[in-house]
Amino acid sequence: MTCDTSRSAPASTKRLWARLSAARAVGAALLLAGCAAPASDLLVGEAWPEADALFHSEPRWLGSDATYGVELGGGRVLWLFGDSFITTSSAHVRSQSVLVRNSVTLQTGADPAHTAMAFAWGQDAAGKPSAFFTAPVADTWL
Repeated sequence: MTCDTSRSAPASTKRLWARLSAARAVGAALLLAGCAAPASDLLVGEAWPEADALFHSEPRWLGSDATYGVELGGGRVLWLFGDSFITTSSAHVRSQSVLVRNSVTLQTGADPAHTAMAFAWGQDAAGKPSAFFTAPVADTWL
């Protein structure tokens, strides 16, 4: 299949594209005009040391990405984590850890001062940390 560049688009097509381009420009201008929020509308984060401490209650679990919380009822929350660093030494540093594809924790209690966290991940045949959920086919993603 070849493209014939010697022919020009019909005038009606050119007008349609011109209208669409103008509409996009107006839409973008309206969208951008709403981007500047007044300072009073900006959200400000606050430290919550009690809640932060919960995720440091398991010294072997060093952190993860892609965090999702699922309320299970009864004051329980299942936390699902993506790529997770699990330490393999008593140094508890990432340079001496394994990156596993996922890990989980079960939070029991809503008040961080009285909450328990039970972290879990898998273990391979050699005893090293591995993903909690494994793919049915090796080297694939869930």
